[in-house]
Amino acid sequence: PGEEATFTGVYVLTQADIDSLSSDPLIDNVGSATGQAPDGGDVTSNEDPAQITLTPEESLSILKDGVYEDVGSDGLNPGDKLNYTFKVTNTGDVTITGVDINEVSFDLPGPIAITAPADVDLSPGEEATFTGVYVLTQADIDSLSSDPLIDNVGSATGQAPDGGDVTSN
Repeated sequence: PGEEATFTGVYVLTQADIDSLSSDPLIDNVGSATGQAPDGGDVTSNEDPAQITLTPEESLSILKDGVYEDVGSDGLNPGDKLNYTFKVTNTGDVTITGVDINEVSFDLPGPIAITAPADVDLSPGEEATFTGVYVLTQADIDSLSSDPLIDNVGSATGQAPDGGDVTSN
């Protein structure tokens, strides 16, 4: 009588567990103890709940780079290319699916032809590289005389496990 015993349990989270926390961050666990009385009958304690709240991060980052390609090696001409790479990283804790690139702004009439990699579902820490090409026209080249710097801003968007949108920084 009056004696206590402490038991511990360990559960190792899987990625599927963490992804499911996106819609419900509360982990419920109810436990009870069962033993035998001196007469051999079962004795069961009351149930005691424990709750743990885990809030997984949903985030993407993007690193964009652009390079001019002199297609004919003869100076700036129509048909030359602006080649872009968009490196997208899942910097959060949950799987982000259906990642895509969004052109926020581009100084030229556009559009940039963007090619996605084969896998656009990113696990935490995973990266995907998209490529883009813009072919210069004479009108583009003429417009560069007043401002030779071509600004281009892009972002990445995907879906969190709960269906919400996740947009890169």
